[in-house]
Amino acid sequence: MSGETEVFPVSRTRADLEEELITLIDSAKSRLLANIAINSGIRVFHLKDTVGAGIVVATVLMVLICVARILFALVFSGSGPPFPLASALAGFITAFSLGAVKILHDNILPPNAKNIASLPLDENGFAALRDWFQSFFSLPKQLAFSFSFGMLSVLTVSVIERNTSASFQVIDYVLAFLAIFSVGQGGYCGIFIPTLAQAATKERMRLFWLNPAESYGVRMASLAFGKLVVVDALFVSFCMIALYWFKPWESSLAALVSGAWLVTGWTAVSFAFLYPHYYLSRAIKAEKERQLANLQTTITQYQACLKEPSEGDFKKLSEFIALYDRLTKVRETSIDTQALRNFITSLVIPTMSFLGGLIDLGSFVDLRTLLSLPF
Repeated sequence: MSGETEVFPVSRTRADLEEELITLIDSAKSRLLANIAINSGIRVFHLKDTVGAGIVVATVLMVLICVARILFALVFSGSGPPFPLASALAGFITAFSLGAVKILHDNILPPNAKNIASLPLDENGFAALRDWFQSFFSLPKQLAFSFSFGMLSVLTVSVIERNTSASFQVIDYVLAFLAIFSVGQGGYCGIFIPTLAQAATKERMRLFWLNPAESYGVRMASLAFGKLVVVDALFVSFCMIALYWFKPWESSLAALVSGAWLVTGWTAVSFAFLYPHYYLSRAIKAEKERQLANLQTTITQYQACLKEPSEGDFKKLSEFIALYDRLTKVRETSIDTQALRNFITSLVIPTMSFLGGLIDLGSFVDLRTLLSLPF
C-alpha cells in the first residue's frame, strides 16, 4: 500500500550506503569546533567521554577565564581584583556554549545515526544527506561564522563603552570576543542544523503511510529541533544578561544595538523552529496525498472487478473506504502541541532576560529614560 520503491546500484547495497552515512555522522565527534574543544579537555584530564566529563571540562574552562581576567587586572592595570561577576559571566557563556553544543551532539546525532540513515528511499536521498553533513562539518565555514559573531561582539562592546559610563580594558574585549565566538558555534548549529530537514526531504523519505506525521523519523526530528530551539533561547538569554550588565540604556544608540541583538535572537529561534517544520510538514502532506491517491486507485480497481458483489465484497470495500476516511483526517503538519509549547517558551525566555536587564541593582530604570529612547 505504501508504494515504496528502493533503487540502488548493483555495486552498492543499501547497507553500504547506510554504513557510509553513519560513519559520516559519527565523524562529528572530531569535526565540530565545540566537540574538538571539550573532547581535547576530556583527553587532557583522562576522563571518560560522558556528559559529566563535558561539564567538568566546561567548568574548568570557565574558572581559567576568570583567573586570567583577575591576573590581567593585577599585573597590567595595577588595581585589585576586578568585580568577579562580569568575568564569571563571560567565562560561563563561553563554557556553556561549547558544553551545550557538545551535549546536544552527544544526545542527538550518535544515538540517532542509524535512524537518520534509514530515512532515504534511494541513492539520491543518501547523496542529499551526505552532501549536507559534509558541508555542515566544514571547519573553515564554522570558523568564519564564529569569527564574524566574535567581531560583532567587539563592535557592540565598543559602542557601549563610547556611549555609556561603562569602561573596559583590552582583556574585556578579548573576553567578549571569546565568549561570543563560542556562542557563534551554538549559533552556527542553530542556523544550519534546521536546514537538515530540507536535505532530508529533498528526496522522498520513509514515512508511515497511514499516518505520516506520526512516523518515527518525523517525531525524532521534531523532538531534536525542539531541544535545539530551547538551547538557542538560552544562548540568547545569557547574552542578553551579559549585555545588560553594562547598562546600555544609558544611551539611545547603545540601547538600539542591544535591542538589535534581541531581535536577532528572536529571528534565530524562530528560524530554528519554523524552517525545519515547514519542510517536514511539506513532506508529510506530499506522502499523505500520495497514499490517498494509491488508496483511491485501489478502491476504484476493486470496485470495477466486482460483477456480482457478495456481502463479503461489500464488507471489504467498506473497509477500504473507512481506511481512506481515516487517512484524510490525519494531520498534515509535524507541529504538535509539545513542539508549539517549546517554541513559545523559547521566545519568552530571551524576552524575560531582556526585560530583566532593565533592572539596575534591584530597582527599575527611570521610566523617563525609557520614554526618551527612540523606539
